[in-house]
Amino acid sequence: MKIGKKTKRGTLAALTIATATAMTVPSWATETTVSPVVVTASTLMEDQEKSAGSVTVIKPEKTKGEFKTLPDLLEQSAGIHVIEAKGRGGYSVASVRGSTAAQVAVYVDDILVNLGSESAVDLSAIPVENVETVEIYRGYIPPKFGVAGMGAVISITTKRPEKGQGSVTAGGGSFGERRLSGNYATPVGEGKLSMAFELGTADGDFPYTNRPVPGNPSLNYDTYRTNNGWDDRSLALRWENSDWDLGYSYKNRDRDIPMPAPGYDSTSTKIARTDQTTTRQDLFLGKNQGDWEWRISYGTQDKTFRDPDGDLDSIVPGNHRTEYDTERLNADLNGSFLAGERHFFEWAARWGQETLDISEDENYFRINKDLKKYHYSQHSASATLQDTIILDEMGNLLLIPMVRWNYQDDEDHTSWSLGLNWKPGDDWLIKATYGRYNRAPNMYEKYGDGVGIAPNTDLEWEEGTHYDLGIHKTWEGETWSGRTGLTAFVLDTENLIEFIQLNQRYSMYRNIGKGHVEGLELESAFDWGRWRLNLACTWMDGENRSAGVKNGKKLRNRPELAWFARLTHDLSEKTQIFGEYTFTGDNYYSDDDTAIYDDLSIVNAGVRYRLNDDSLLVFGVDDVFDEGPERMIVPAPGYYGNERQPWYPLQGRTFHLSYSLKF
Repeated sequence: MKIGKKTKRGTLAALTIATATAMTVPSWATETTVSPVVVTASTLMEDQEKSAGSVTVIKPEKTKGEFKTLPDLLEQSAGIHVIEAKGRGGYSVASVRGSTAAQVAVYVDDILVNLGSESAVDLSAIPVENVETVEIYRGYIPPKFGVAGMGAVISITTKRPEKGQGSVTAGGGSFGERRLSGNYATPVGEGKLSMAFELGTADGDFPYTNRPVPGNPSLNYDTYRTNNGWDDRSLALRWENSDWDLGYSYKNRDRDIPMPAPGYDSTSTKIARTDQTTTRQDLFLGKNQGDWEWRISYGTQDKTFRDPDGDLDSIVPGNHRTEYDTERLNADLNGSFLAGERHFFEWAARWGQETLDISEDENYFRINKDLKKYHYSQHSASATLQDTIILDEMGNLLLIPMVRWNYQDDEDHTSWSLGLNWKPGDDWLIKATYGRYNRAPNMYEKYGDGVGIAPNTDLEWEEGTHYDLGIHKTWEGETWSGRTGLTAFVLDTENLIEFIQLNQRYSMYRNIGKGHVEGLELESAFDWGRWRLNLACTWMDGENRSAGVKNGKKLRNRPELAWFARLTHDLSEKTQIFGEYTFTGDNYYSDDDTAIYDDLSIVNAGVRYRLNDDSLLVFGVDDVFDEGPERMIVPAPGYYGNERQPWYPLQGRTFHLSYSLKF
């Protein structure tokens, strides 16, 4: 078998060796001859060939023009629950297989998006119109990702148009939403320069019924959600050839901060004028050295919160402005080598330094006396080694052990994983993984944000164990084809760091003890004639297993059941109609089992019309039956009380229209 240099978007190189998976090899794998294994074409699904564990690949191009956000795309996958803290366009984070959002690492073009000054990655701030693929790794985390990734890794790859090609998309929708995006590539020197931009804005003031007093419908009134808009701007430049890779990205989001809804938004109430502006810039330089590669990246983020009239009061009354400035420098190395005929090693190393400077009203530091300074720093490092061992002559059975070392600020921990992949037949693949993980608390969790997060400097490292078992099958008929994957998983966490809502204004991160999550994931895709169906379903049970009164109680924001289904039909060569159904049920709101969100069913529909080979027109309706604003918090089974309105209601029925042109 020959292994040669391939694209940098290559998959898990270890699995490439096996006949079972026939994968592409990363750019740093040198051409080497190994015998007696011979690579043949695989009939197994492309996404499962990218990792020893469970993985889903989403291609946004299939829904281009539908105004999908990254949270929308992620919820098409099994195992993922997106928490939209303040409605569409608001702060959004992901929980994977019951993990906390901080346990999910997000990469864009192999650059880690997570910052120590953030609790988790705000998914709503990542533009997706110019994204090629979104890969979701669950359970077993590939070695090139330096963080332990207790919950998952979300890896985003942006588009790289061919030289002389480009596209532009423009559109608008309800509640003042407008979008414009584009990308283009041109030859420059001995390489290619790619450019991409996105602009977006929305007023965000949607209609809903305000229910200020639980159990007293006579006081309900119809109104509009106010101070709920956002403005986005992003730009990405990248020059690359076969050896060098140089890139720059800029993202800016100005987002209004709405007040908690109950009793607010009435005509007699003053409209809040609070907002937060976040500007992030990243610069990287990478070099392919043949059988290994290196990359250096530098990034800054400036985040400013303004509350001139003290409407939100933040953590302390009178704190009207907060500035959080972050700088980060990372160095990454990764590579691979063969050892004999049955071992393929991959290795990765990372070093990072991040600083956080806080500038805000003196009231904050006067009251929070445990915060003695305005400047914080965080040093981190990691090293990973993975081996893929071929256990049989045909390469149908693989054992994949991995060990990872993580260090942060004078404390280090070692984690490990073990994967077993077996291909008993041409159309079957069985995967099993088991591993130990850890995560250090970040600066945001320890020091708060000066707005709504109180500091807690006593947080300890999280540790956990994760294991799963999956069966994957492809189907082939005379007029149809399909693929199905069913995976059972368990996640146990110690010193679990949870987001605790202290009241409607502010919160804190705390180690709550032990958490246990178990569940099932089902993903299927079928294609017959002019019809295509995609399904994703997750059943999950999460509970607090700490000693004390919370033992056995449900973990909040881990829905017990979630469904996604998308059905598309080609009416003709030019016209396609689509429908989507999303269901979320038994999602606990409180951590004492007393209250849950009521079941939420959302239906989307639309039509896609291709004017010619280069232009596309899309019209759609999200939440056709306007269910979002009707979601309520209700007593959990066995408890009594009044239903009440969430502090931040969801946006409802939304229309959108877009036009895309390739050139």
